Amino acid sequence: MTAADEPASPVRLRPVDREPLDAVLNLRCADGQEANTNDYTWALLQAAYWYGGAAKMYAVCAGDTVVGRIRLDDTPDCHSFTDLLIDRAHQRRGYAEAAVREAVRLFRCGGKHSRVSIFVAEDNAAAIALYRKCGFTETGRCDPDVPQLREYALALAD
Repeated sequence: MTAADEPASPVRLRPVDREPLDAVLNLRCADGQEANTNDYTWALLQAAYWYGGAAKMYAVCAGDTVVGRIRLDDTPDCHSFTDLLIDRAHQRRGYAEAAVREAVRLFRCGGKHSRVSIFVAEDNAAAIALYRKCGFTETGRCDPDVPQLREYALALAD
């Protein structure tokens, strides 16, 4: 399937600047999801200082509405994303899957690395199911600093 054959995404990823910043700051995860996402301030600091500025926070937008956020990183050896959060009022509409697929599309266009890697808490069944649905597979590696985080990866086709 070529890019022209792909259906239009229900979301777009917009770099966070002054305009969507307030909306992104007001995003809230559903009850019980707090342990699986970073506080926005921490996520923003990581985006600004990790990987020599090769990390960027994006608003997940459905039309003109900010429905979530995601941070895209270019690590030294692969593309990565983290801090995916869809606001509690917008969950169960396919926005998380669409955001992941849009992130992968952007990584493919960037062409810097041949794979995307993410680390997921081993008890976060919903996230694992989402990433598997998007083509990610478990690598068997753990985060050296947080052993409960398992790596999932996706090879980017040429």
